[in-house]
Amino acid sequence: MKDIKVRKDPTQEERLSEDQVLNSAGGFVYEIDHWNKFTRFLVLGTEGGTYYINEAKLNIENAENAIKCIKEDGKRAVDLIVDISLYGRSAKVEMTLFALAMAMSESFANKETRAYAKKYINDVVRTGTHLFMFVEFMKSLRGGGRIFREALSDWYNKKFPKNLEYLITKYQSRGKWTHYDVLNIAHPKPASKEHGQIYRYITKSIIPDKSDTIQAFEDAKRAQTEEDIIRLISDYKLVREHIPTKWLKSPAVWDALLKDMPLMAMLRNLGKLSNVGLVKPLSNAENLVTSALTDSARLGKSRIHPLQVLNAAITYGSGRGLKGKLTWDPSQKIIDALDDMFYMSFGNVEPTGKKIVLTLDVSGSMARHNISGMAINAREASAAMAMVTRRVERDSVIIGFTGGTIELDISPKDRLETVVKKISRLPFDRTDCAQPMIWAKKRQVNNADAFIVYTDNETYYGNVHPIQALKRYRIYSGLQSKLIAVGMTSTGFSIADPNDKGCLDIVGFDTASPQLISDFISGVI
Repeated sequence: MKDIKVRKDPTQEERLSEDQVLNSAGGFVYEIDHWNKFTRFLVLGTEGGTYYINEAKLNIENAENAIKCIKEDGKRAVDLIVDISLYGRSAKVEMTLFALAMAMSESFANKETRAYAKKYINDVVRTGTHLFMFVEFMKSLRGGGRIFREALSDWYNKKFPKNLEYLITKYQSRGKWTHYDVLNIAHPKPASKEHGQIYRYITKSIIPDKSDTIQAFEDAKRAQTEEDIIRLISDYKLVREHIPTKWLKSPAVWDALLKDMPLMAMLRNLGKLSNVGLVKPLSNAENLVTSALTDSARLGKSRIHPLQVLNAAITYGSGRGLKGKLTWDPSQKIIDALDDMFYMSFGNVEPTGKKIVLTLDVSGSMARHNISGMAINAREASAAMAMVTRRVERDSVIIGFTGGTIELDISPKDRLETVVKKISRLPFDRTDCAQPMIWAKKRQVNNADAFIVYTDNETYYGNVHPIQALKRYRIYSGLQSKLIAVGMTSTGFSIADPNDKGCLDIVGFDTASPQLISDFISGVI
């Protein structure tokens, strides 16, 4: 009797099918299409690179991919940029500003695309700081020309004068750019008498006849007493950027600022508010801040991204800033409010009622770099994002995996700070994204409707490909279990087979992702 030869399955370091590509770690995975890669770039950015690919190379790859999208379909590229910007889906505004600059650059876009991009200058470039970044990007890309100058003119002329006064005094400069410099490029024809007076103020320091904001801003520069500053803040709604630095050590000044403080500014200044002694247990300021942070209507209008909330929660809870010497005693009430704010920032996520295995890639590659220059890495961020689903899905479980699996003691009631600490303490190891399905079969979990894998897709270590492990689990369970790969970095790879209707690749920390996951598992899409 002849021995029956059993065909050896390819390892992850061997190609499973012709449509697979080699990832940066040396494993074979699937390449996401250039539009999905563009979306990852816009949402997550590339700051810090990954464990296997440095930041400079990743930036080049994503820039080249963005150019490909712009040249293929400029209108679609601009629409995607605008959508991600307007709905607060991007972790960092630099990504959408850079992409819009590319779409308006004569080096990369045709005239029709540039003209179309110009229409949305005020939707994407919303503040003075945004404007200075945008101009710097345009100059670095060797962009310019008539359409660029018209876009800059529109930025100023299409704003109501009162709003423009506020913006030019709040955001006076960034890097080497000032409003004087931008006006010298644009040479706008004033849209009204009031606009003309504002331009004379920018270029010649002539204060307009009827401009409360500009006059109050100039008065603040000359204020001699704390009472004068507080009066100006209260009467003219001045914000922190309007106030000379010497007054920003005063609790009374911060108390005046807090009353009308924009939500994003509040998030950024939580440490300072505690440092000066304004936010403390049982104080009116503590109540005002917690109420503002958990105001769903206000949060929706702010375009604050969940990663910014998570970053604020981790930084504030630590009691010290990432840079500088500022320290404070955190308020537990504020920490709890930030926790609630994080989940609220994703909007309402409908539960599926399905049985879901949430799986976190806790390998070394996920902890190498922080996301978008924030105080959190991809490993910790994936745990926080998984909790959005964990909290609404009653029949769900969270496990971690590297070259093997780690059963995590994470409860839906755990605070973000607790979850992040549990993840950050785990040992590093190699990456095998097939482990979630292998674990389920080994543990005789025969009823998983879906596996959600939060990963950088740099898998290479396993003896079986993730898609093979999924298919074997489907045979074992008798279910058409689904696989959702949540990409936590801006690489072009995915473990999800694009030819398998039960697989989905999405962007990590896109505010739209949790509901998209729910819809896919439920069969809505």
